[in-house]
Amino acid sequence: MTVGQFQYSYPVMEIRMPPIEDREGAEEARYARHEEPTFRVKARRNKLLALWALEKMGRPGAAAPEQAGELVDIVTADDTDAAVIARIGAPLSSGGIFVPAAESRERLERFGAAARDGAPAR
Repeated sequence: MTVGQFQYSYPVMEIRMPPIEDREGAEEARYARHEEPTFRVKARRNKLLALWALEKMGRPGAAAPEQAGELVDIVTADDTDAAVIARIGAPLSSGGIFVPAAESRERLERFGAAARDGAPAR
């Protein structure tokens, strides 16, 4: 392009988009990085709730973390709060221990806050 005596030239830039597979893979990786901390907090919260339930049943000790881990593995497939409370509450009720749903929800919230903060829960 010429303006007066000066000639301007603009470099031609070719914009190439990466293939769709690369963009999909990048989006999946970004989603996984974003969701991993949330998943870890929920898993820790559920494990703390399972340990509390085992303590209520009178089964604290060396085997408690493994038993809590088994409960958490079962729960993570359906991780709604109601499903977690129902899954943890089943062994309690079968053992003759009544725990009101409100107390279980309160404990779940308390353990969720402890899991987010990384603090020990009680």
